[in-house]
Amino acid sequence: NRSFDGWLIEGGQASFTKPYNQSGHTRIGTSYGTLSDGDESRHLNWAGVAWSGVEGLTSSLYASELKDIWNQYYYDLDYTWHLNDVISLNPGLHFYHTQDTGDALLGDIDNNTWSAHLTVGIGSHSVTAAYQRVNGNTPFDYISQGDSVYLDNSQQYSDFNGPNEKSFQVSYAINMAEYGVPGLKFNIYQARGWGIDGTHYNGNKGVEGKGYDGIQEQDGEHHYEYGIGATYAVQSGPLKATTIRGTYTAHRASELQSDGSINEFRLVTTIPFNIL
Repeated sequence: NRSFDGWLIEGGQASFTKPYNQSGHTRIGTSYGTLSDGDESRHLNWAGVAWSGVEGLTSSLYASELKDIWNQYYYDLDYTWHLNDVISLNPGLHFYHTQDTGDALLGDIDNNTWSAHLTVGIGSHSVTAAYQRVNGNTPFDYISQGDSVYLDNSQQYSDFNGPNEKSFQVSYAINMAEYGVPGLKFNIYQARGWGIDGTHYNGNKGVEGKGYDGIQEQDGEHHYEYGIGATYAVQSGPLKATTIRGTYTAHRASELQSDGSINEFRLVTTIPFNIL
């Protein structure tokens, strides 16, 4: 509902998800938790409001229930302040609280996770610093195949979401339009996570393979990631708005950090078209 100026009000219920790599549908699960055979959540409920009544300012508040698994609440605040025609400041905050509910099919969950960032823009250049913190003996988790994580350091290969993990990221981006190449952008970043500690987790009640089993062995785990990317959007002609993005990512992890060590190159092309 957008009847009120500057407000978005929404709510809904979903009972199934369609996996990316197969036909049909399944019940909604989570990205990091493991349910025992026969256990499943029957539906996801959510409701929330978003407000953008002041120029440059956005804020939202949401509540959701993944039945018999968790209640999860989300708040964010983002503001862009233009000091002049060249320089801008963009501070922002994201906060999640996750608490087990009902039959607690993933065991005990009591998790507060937040991130904060500051972006300084100078013409076509921007530099961002972001800090993220997980307060809880479980990873910060979200619904599978839902991509519903908006934390600043969880936009890369790793979510930097281990139990009790702290992470910091710095990134740089440039828009080449000012230099005569509209549609071309570059970015580079590095992120580090440390202090991962799952030794206090007992939410699976000793049932092997259930909940977040395995994180009990994580004690002082750490990892880092860096990447570089380039994006080009076609500016005119029959392929206007088509984008091509290439990214290279390297991730290095200590022995028991869950994401492991990888090198990855991705090339993604998006071609919009009208069917009518």
